Amino acid sequence: MSYEEITIIALVLLSLCVMILALVLFIIICKSKPVEDEEEEALPVAKLSASSYPLMEIDAATDAFNHRRIIGKGRLGTVYAAVMPKGELVAVKRIHPRLVLNNAGFWLLFHTQMASLADHPHVVPITGLVGYVTKRYWREKRGASKECDVFGFGVVLLELLSGRRSEQGLMVEWALPLIKGMRFSELLDPRLAIPSQVEPLVRLGRVALACVANSRKNRPSIAQVAAILSDLEMNF
Repeated sequence: MSYEEITIIALVLLSLCVMILALVLFIIICKSKPVEDEEEEALPVAKLSASSYPLMEIDAATDAFNHRRIIGKGRLGTVYAAVMPKGELVAVKRIHPRLVLNNAGFWLLFHTQMASLADHPHVVPITGLVGYVTKRYWREKRGASKECDVFGFGVVLLELLSGRRSEQGLMVEWALPLIKGMRFSELLDPRLAIPSQVEPLVRLGRVALACVANSRKNRPSIAQVAAILSDLEMNF
């Protein structure tokens, strides 16, 4: 064979190899594409927030937390079988009162939030959850702490003063300018019976401000907050 013939044969073989390789890649892509679509459809997008339900609705769904509806008990609380207004069967966990009073239940938030995002056959999704944690808590994922509990307690104080619910962290952004600007007439719940001496309410607002506005290291301890609130109760 001459040099030109060998060159032509080599080019033809190379072209055939490229065509075969392209065909194989095309078949692989076509076969894998439906699988990817199925996986995307099978995995729902996780939601970072859960719905809240009125206590009256939960009370009705559990027949006033009837003992006959108890399906489980643990050190954290009691689980009841409940039927929601739309006929959906759910499990409602009622936290023990002593945990709510002693810890405000805030250390449970991390575990329940992660459970609501879990995709596992043995983990049920969380339907409703009330959270009072800082944005930094979720961003840095350092876990629960005493400072996080103080922040959550400050949000509760703001809810009591304003008569509003905290939803998606908007309570703090709305209330802080009002407290700093001493615009308590805009902050306070109009349904409140305002006493003749409003100083206790002003101090209560400042306590809430200290709990939610300061940095993590500069927040008061819950013992300091409790001492101030006890003094307010005596002088109210």
